[in-house]
Amino acid sequence: MSLRDRLLWVILPIVGIAAFLIWLFLPIEIHGDPNILNVHPLPSASPADSAALEGLVELTPQNVQSVVASLSRPKSYSRTYSVTLYWDGDSSSETLNVTLSDNALTINGETFDAAEKNADEIDLLARIPTYENLLDVSPAEIRSADYISFDGGQYIRVRYNGLMYIHEYFISIESGLLEHALKRTNSGIIVYRMSLVK
Repeated sequence: MSLRDRLLWVILPIVGIAAFLIWLFLPIEIHGDPNILNVHPLPSASPADSAALEGLVELTPQNVQSVVASLSRPKSYSRTYSVTLYWDGDSSSETLNVTLSDNALTINGETFDAAEKNADEIDLLARIPTYENLLDVSPAEIRSADYISFDGGQYIRVRYNGLMYIHEYFISIESGLLEHALKRTNSGIIVYRMSLVK
């Protein structure tokens, strides 16, 4: 067997495996049915109530990171979130009951010590995105930022480009907590959705 033939026997399986992995991790619309995932993301939104915005700085993609950095989370809260993952024409949903109080984080009845954990670690345990990730994004990756009203609340809405996806966060002006989040492919198909359950 010549050197060329031996190289082909080594290279062809590697190329085949690489092609399969690329296909597997490509955005859903390349190899799935995009219409199944094109769901309505959140209740209808409108510009935020001007009275609720009184005294707040105008929000732009250039200053949203500093505005979000100035928010403070409450030391204790209780929230119920619905988290849904969408893929290849299917989905999976989970309800998360999250309570933080007295340095204890309880998620669906399981309690964790939160005394020495930062916000990122608490959100990771709760399996929800952390809006502090927005602070690490290059300002050039921020697509839009504004204030909106929907479902009885006033929110900072920010969209930014992440690794392979567009992230959209809805941070409550009243609580300082992330209450809704979406992750979409570049063509707009939702692959992740987190919503506060009222």
